[in-house]
Amino acid sequence: MAIISSQSRNTFYESNQFKPFKLLEEISLETAYSIEDLKRICDRVSIQIFKQNSKDYILSHHLNKLYLVMEKPKILEKVGSLDDFYLYEHYPKITEYLFFHDTIDIVCWLLKLRYSSKDSIKKKKYRIDTLLDNFLKENKISTNKIRNSVGKNFSQERFIFHLTKGWYNELVRLVPVPSDFLEVGTRLNASSYIGKSPSWNIIQTYYSIYEYTNSIVFTNNDNLNTEQHRKSTNFFNNNLLSKLNGTTVFYPFNITIPCKDSMLNLRGVDKEFWKYKYSKCPRFPEKTIYDLEDLYIKFVSEHGNFLDFIYRFRVWANYLGINTIIEIEEGHLLYFLYKNLALLCFFYASMAELTAIAFLGEDKTIQILRDFSQKYILKQSNLRENWYLVPPFIRFRLYSKHGFINQPIDFLVPPNPDPLSI
Repeated sequence: MAIISSQSRNTFYESNQFKPFKLLEEISLETAYSIEDLKRICDRVSIQIFKQNSKDYILSHHLNKLYLVMEKPKILEKVGSLDDFYLYEHYPKITEYLFFHDTIDIVCWLLKLRYSSKDSIKKKKYRIDTLLDNFLKENKISTNKIRNSVGKNFSQERFIFHLTKGWYNELVRLVPVPSDFLEVGTRLNASSYIGKSPSWNIIQTYYSIYEYTNSIVFTNNDNLNTEQHRKSTNFFNNNLLSKLNGTTVFYPFNITIPCKDSMLNLRGVDKEFWKYKYSKCPRFPEKTIYDLEDLYIKFVSEHGNFLDFIYRFRVWANYLGINTIIEIEEGHLLYFLYKNLALLCFFYASMAELTAIAFLGEDKTIQILRDFSQKYILKQSNLRENWYLVPPFIRFRLYSKHGFINQPIDFLVPPNPDPLSI
């Protein structure tokens, strides 16, 4: 199948944009795509084909979309049916970034719709603390089950090392703490995000998630070389993801490609209010939560799961996407990305911390957080001044609420009024 250059696309589109229809046979001759390939692409990206006198036509205003897909078929055939494909048409230079952005946005909306109450969804008020609160309650997490998942070979020392690195990277990517950190809906305080580096933020998010995953790996391994990233993530994917499904790893992070029925927990949950229009993602108003899940599976199909996907995003941001990142150095598109990445870090951290409580014990886990707080968190003025917005503090207060921690955490003494409703 041919791949069309951007120069060819522009020349062809300009020469045809004032003709109301374009014959598929003509497009085939001009592009070296077969008519069957063109029909397949049109079907996958929602371009309607009209038949007249046994000939197949498309509307000329779809030509730019068709040629964009031909130029970058691997990505654009996946996203061609999106309600807001116009972003890809108007900003072709950032196509790859938009694909990463949309995939992350979709998995975050799966989280928000799955673990929000009817009232929160109707009011479009999504909060990071409330989401985790519902996540802990609805998944009926058991530290006994997590403890029983520990293998014969393990390393508490290396678990602690990687958990601490996860905390560090999560906080580094967050500082300065956004004033609207708790809010994860559609509202945005843009001034809180100005000046952040997109490439650095993406990379630090990956390292945070990677380190949290590494900590879990060392409940079932005692000597893995984590300097080679794929060794660690492959071990997690091949040996732990299925084992920990429904114990440590929950929806949507347990979705894998190819899909296993046991992984699609959403299909066993049917909240009555999901069928109403207010339960739709604002960016994709025609799609239900089930449609979003199908999209997400389609988008990560070549990667395997979210962990592999975020690795590819990190590689792209670090090595391949510099010109694109320069194009979008500031703006709301990036600010929403930062907010979504913070949400994903927050939940991966919770998986590791709940594992710590079960694996290391309550006393030892609290002592590790106490040490990290004294040595790092409270020495950073921005974190100290935003005590209530420090992610590990939020999560551990929720663990106390849900009975995962039964002793008072005496070092969590807030210096200012509490914005949380715990």
